[in-house]
Amino acid sequence: MKRLTPVLDYSTFYPGHQTPKEPLEIIKGYDLEMVVLTMIGLRNSLDRNRYQHQKDGAVENIIGNLPPEKARRLKAFLGSGHSFTFVQSAVIDKIVLDLFKSLKDNQITRELNDGQYEQRIFDVLLSYNEHYYDNGILDRSFTNHELMWTLVMMQGVSRVSKVDFVRTGLIKHLLMLDFLQKSLGADFIALQKSFRERTGLETIYFFIMSLRHIFDFLERSGALVPQLQRQDSSLSYLEPMELLINKKVASEENFNMGMMLSKPFFETSAGTIYVIDHRNFSLISERAFMYLLFYKTNYQKLAGFKNMNGLLAHFGKKYYEEFLMGTLLRSLEKQGVRLLESDDIFLADFTLIVNETEVFVFEIKSVAQHYRIFDEQSAEELQKHVDKNYVEGKKGISQLDRYITYIKQDDKKLLQIRNSSHKLNIYPVIICTDPKAATYGINDYVGQKADEVFSKFEADFKKVMPLTMIQADFFVDNISLLSKDKTMLKKLINEYHYFLKREKQRFKKDGTSQNLIRSMTSFDQYAIDKFGAFTLPQEQIYYDLKEIFQLNISD
Repeated sequence: MKRLTPVLDYSTFYPGHQTPKEPLEIIKGYDLEMVVLTMIGLRNSLDRNRYQHQKDGAVENIIGNLPPEKARRLKAFLGSGHSFTFVQSAVIDKIVLDLFKSLKDNQITRELNDGQYEQRIFDVLLSYNEHYYDNGILDRSFTNHELMWTLVMMQGVSRVSKVDFVRTGLIKHLLMLDFLQKSLGADFIALQKSFRERTGLETIYFFIMSLRHIFDFLERSGALVPQLQRQDSSLSYLEPMELLINKKVASEENFNMGMMLSKPFFETSAGTIYVIDHRNFSLISERAFMYLLFYKTNYQKLAGFKNMNGLLAHFGKKYYEEFLMGTLLRSLEKQGVRLLESDDIFLADFTLIVNETEVFVFEIKSVAQHYRIFDEQSAEELQKHVDKNYVEGKKGISQLDRYITYIKQDDKKLLQIRNSSHKLNIYPVIICTDPKAATYGINDYVGQKADEVFSKFEADFKKVMPLTMIQADFFVDNISLLSKDKTMLKKLINEYHYFLKREKQRFKKDGTSQNLIRSMTSFDQYAIDKFGAFTLPQEQIYYDLKEIFQLNISD
């Protein structure tokens, strides 16, 4: 993970000077569309070079255009023993959003080559850093999750990566389309017709075809802000599928961070189209597709829900739980491994029993954090979200508590496990569909609450493991490995909790923020490369899932 360092801000670089209250006034008069591209190029360069400033051409370009004394001081800040981070991706996203909102009022009176442009860009970055970061947090005692989450969000440690799209984005979207076809039956033709009428595009498959085509271009391009070719046929799909930002879209009253993150293409006033964000392609292919289904098709009528929340609830139950996870977990059944599916109040969504001794109690949670939680760096709102959806009420921990209580007696003979409860190892697991659920500390926070509840089972079973929160993508990526080795999940969970225990002991000894965050690593972050997890080639994942879901598609 990225090393935690203070962020260079205005008051640190200019001691005794007042930080500008309206930072964008510093660049007033410049072509803001070009400023947008400058900021995006810097952000992409920092991400690509993993914030190693000495290797970063975009940072060097800014340094090279500063007055000599400023350049010397900036190099000293970035290269000292207590080095600073120049700027984080999160703050550049905020700058870009504000720039987009300002496009409608842009009056160009200055030239980019006036000798001051890079200096003014530099001051804008320092000003935003001042407004959005609290460097003092690095010196505090990390005694609670809320403070730790503030640090994680401030440093941009947990972000959706383009790797998610490279490995499984395409196949997961094909699974969504397969679900629509199988669940709608003959009505899928009506869905296609409504999409064609509302967008002018021939088929709903254009959505993923376009993203895949453009993503392949990006992988070949290597440019920090790739420009799409005008003759590219995919460009005609971007506007009707609402993937494009231009001055008109940016001037809409409801244009916000969520809209910006779901629209990775920018069209300038001259008609040139740039790819401004390919970090979130996986997010776009899943979440933006929900928007497309709701507003660009008649799926609401066909499936019978009332609003967008109804659509998300429908997909959570019918797609993520029953279709995606149900099919994946059923594929694990073989000699010594059996699966029970249930809507019964006594049993979990899925119970996987291995060798009649290891019992995995799976609860599926299809609930997403609102983008504003990370946009506003609100650790308080993150904790409220986690409490509401995983800790409090009738969901999450209380559900698992009820299921484990039933396993102890199995008085209705729903499980029919051959061994007595005292010979069983129980593995309570929440399977999450939201990538942000893998944020550092969430499993630890929910797990501490669960430990208080599950402690009453100490005498009832051989062992009840601590709660483990696992991404649904873990099963998508690794289902063939799990199928080949029925003990793989058990070994991973056992080793994961041993790792957390060891890292917490190190934190108690050293007390550094870096040790604390390592002790709050998510299961999915820990599992990378363990027993081959997350290492299978994309092509193999594709063919494995094609067989499991019996996808009727050509290669």
